Amino acid sequence: MDVIIKALLVLWPFLHVLAAIAILVKAFLIFASRGFDLPKFVMSFFRIYNGSEIAIQAGKRRATYMIVNNVTNFYLYAWVFITVILFMITGSFIQ
Repeated sequence: MDVIIKALLVLWPFLHVLAAIAILVKAFLIFASRGFDLPKFVMSFFRIYNGSEIAIQAGKRRATYMIVNNVTNFYLYAWVFITVILFMITGSFIQ
């Protein structure tokens, strides 16, 4: 268990960079398609599209957006979960 925690603490800066990239990709996709739509950007963090919603999309661009949105949301949810767990275990992120 200590090995896993130490490995996560070592990978922590990389995981933060990936989270920042995921947020930037999500922002780019939304702002490029709808202009500066801040409510849509915020609400996209709480929206998971199911397979049937993706399959019925006629536009490939919209289907790609849905898939990328799901992947970034799953990564960011996992990142927040790991952040909370590490903070509860170590009490800080300073090694």
